[in-house]
Amino acid sequence: MSPLERVQARTAALEALGLEGSASSREIRKAWKRVAFETHPDRSAGETAAFLRAKTAFEYLGGSEKTFGASDPGEPALHAVPTAMTGLNELRPSVVVRTEKLSNDDIKASWELLYEEPADSATDHVVEVIQRMGRSLTYVVPSPAASGLNRVALPAAILSGYRRKICPTVVSFELADAKIDQFLVPEKMRLDIFPGAWNVCIRFGASSDQESDA
Repeated sequence: MSPLERVQARTAALEALGLEGSASSREIRKAWKRVAFETHPDRSAGETAAFLRAKTAFEYLGGSEKTFGASDPGEPALHAVPTAMTGLNELRPSVVVRTEKLSNDDIKASWELLYEEPADSATDHVVEVIQRMGRSLTYVVPSPAASGLNRVALPAAILSGYRRKICPTVVSFELADAKIDQFLVPEKMRLDIFPGAWNVCIRFGASSDQESDA
């Protein structure tokens, strides 16, 4: 990454948090808390895309060694994390979205796993398409979300690099609103179930053909 690209990447990250190039580390942390609160998907007016963009921008800026910009005296300096660790197209122009459509055998195995572990009053879903952008994952299911308990059978270890076939895992979560079309996996669940992933999103009610063509 050239010095010019680093400057452009930092500027894009700051803009995602509503800041300018002279922002200090304290201002960056404060802006992240504000944007995260306003856009978090758990809020009724939350915006998943905006939240993910802000989160990736903050992680991009939140290193341990300063490269650009000013910081407050006595505070840990900030630097631009290597682009391999970012998830924004604006910060990493070379990143492409890789789309993988699961085979019929993989989908069948996912349904069988749900049938083996039935849950009363739960709405079951199976992933048909996986989108990867760096270490950000989006799992696409054709069925719509439901209020109450949702269960999704999905390949959680897709970033492990050791799999020869899809090994599904059942992820369960409660939703208060059936109208949402995306669920951002909480950090604790992401760390426990999705090794190596920076962001994990489950998208409901999307056509697998449309996602493959995107």
